[in-house]
Amino acid sequence: MHASHDDTPATESLFDAPVEVVPAAAQAPAAAQRELRVFHAADIHLGSPLRGLDAHGDPTLASLARDAPLKAFRQLIAAAIDERADLLLIAGDLLDGDCDIRTLRAAMGELTLLRDAGCEIVLLRGNHDAASRLGHALDLPSGVHELPVERPGSVHLDALGIDVVGQGFANAAVTEPLHVAYPAPRPGRLSIAMLHTSLDGSPNHDTYAPAPLTELLGAGHHYWALGHIHLREVHAEAPAWVVYPGVLQGRHARETGAHGAAVLTIRDGHIADVEMRDFDVVRWEHVTVDVSGVEDADAAIGVVRAQLEELAAAASLPTIARITITGRTEAHGALTAPRVEHDFAERVRLLTAQVAPGRVFVERVRVRTQPPLADLAAEATPDDPLGMLLARLDELALDPSPAATFEAALAPLRKLLPAELLGSGAGSSGDGVGALDDARVTATLPDVRSDLLVRMAAAVRT
Repeated sequence: MHASHDDTPATESLFDAPVEVVPAAAQAPAAAQRELRVFHAADIHLGSPLRGLDAHGDPTLASLARDAPLKAFRQLIAAAIDERADLLLIAGDLLDGDCDIRTLRAAMGELTLLRDAGCEIVLLRGNHDAASRLGHALDLPSGVHELPVERPGSVHLDALGIDVVGQGFANAAVTEPLHVAYPAPRPGRLSIAMLHTSLDGSPNHDTYAPAPLTELLGAGHHYWALGHIHLREVHAEAPAWVVYPGVLQGRHARETGAHGAAVLTIRDGHIADVEMRDFDVVRWEHVTVDVSGVEDADAAIGVVRAQLEELAAAASLPTIARITITGRTEAHGALTAPRVEHDFAERVRLLTAQVAPGRVFVERVRVRTQPPLADLAAEATPDDPLGMLLARLDELALDPSPAATFEAALAPLRKLLPAELLGSGAGSSGDGVGALDDARVTATLPDVRSDLLVRMAAAVRT
């Protein structure tokens, strides 16, 4: 397959190689009537250093995580070749800054294999592989197309009946909108727009190339191939698909669960289906172990063992776990003593190697236990404030009309509360205090009593 470009000057590739311009006479006939397969990936982050893992002193764990992005990329390429994909889109951050030469050469080899299998490849730069960030590079394989960074550009895949438009990042921080200058779709073509963006903003990502969703939907393109946000998100399916495939491979404990790419099926020139496909080779998971009620560290280890066995049995891939120990326990003091907490974490790592060798690895153990609550109810006397409060709650539980009693107490407070908390009036969500009835008060009293005891006991212990 070959691609033709618009009349703008030929752009430089990601690695300073000129993009090939194929004469129109050499193009294959249009293939709009047959089924096409398009892979959409982003945020591959080849060469990501992941320095923090070295601090844990487990070379197997560090190597497993560091090699995972390239292995996941190889799985993506292998699947595209096996399924005879027509087009691979990489919507930014193929590389993670100055990628090491070994990884870079391996990645270029994978792209060459895919190109030789007859698949078109179009990519653009993101904030991590922006033009200003790469200090060394090799040429992209011939026939791999990069969208320009100085202005929007187009790649016309006449053999597929597809146009791809977009613009990459010249600098690591692009704060102005790029999409507003994209070329308009051409009639009779399936138009795919690529953009590395945070849309209207994301709490976990810097705001780059801002693009309101309404503007993307009104631009006339059929599919927006997005990158930058590391979560799988389908923001719209009509009048256009707006899709983040997410990071190809989770790289740390904030990127848990399955990851991969989006796979499009195109029939008769229209997008028939978009499927999220897993290509990761390692999974990150958060594991919370509740040791409430255990008496010592040995008993806590027993609870951890049971949960690790469950994790190992359910894991379909090697799993890197961040384990958090929670709960109110008599063992709290022992588990949180400075040296003991470190030793307990090492016991968990050793246990993991025994229970799930080669399948589960421990990235970090956090102890977040609390001391057991004092039994204040048992210690209360009729004459102390707590005893008097509990006695009053018990009286209300026996009151045949508790709602009237509560309403009298709430009357002064209602005057101070806004309408949305009252659960009545304009703008109310319906989740506020609202009108009380006897059944509601009777059902709520046990929870009120329990919550008061928990709060007061915690205050006593601290």
